[in-house]
Amino acid sequence: MNHKQIERIVQEVFEKAKKGSVSHSKYALAKQVVKEIGDLNAKTLERAYARYIKKNDTISTPNPDTVNFLCKYIGYDDYQNYVITNSSTEIANIDKESLKKSSKKINKGVKKNHTFKKKYRWSLTLKIAIAFGIVILATN
Repeated sequence: MNHKQIERIVQEVFEKAKKGSVSHSKYALAKQVVKEIGDLNAKTLERAYARYIKKNDTISTPNPDTVNFLCKYIGYDDYQNYVITNSSTEIANIDKESLKKSSKKINKGVKKNHTFKKKYRWSLTLKIAIAFGIVILATN
């Protein structure tokens, strides 16, 4: 299972839970989901929240059954159905993200190259000026 997809699923689950819950705390939202699904433990949802929304990588990933329950909660038959339904959107988003990353790398490389050229030009100018000064002093 793809972690990015699971992250999106968890985000969608908690966004949907916010609509039905007065409190927006992690515990209240997890309880709201359990109330609607009934087959999950609130603690499991809190761990998913901590892993994917709070970005705590020390917490384990949810098991496939949990992910399937979460997909059902947001309106899909299961994880596979979620992947198939969202694959074209995801591919477009991945392409946009990779383009942004590659353009940042290229810009960074251009900036470093430009800085190097400036330093080299300055160094060359200084060497020529010193050589010119030595030639003038030597001819006097």
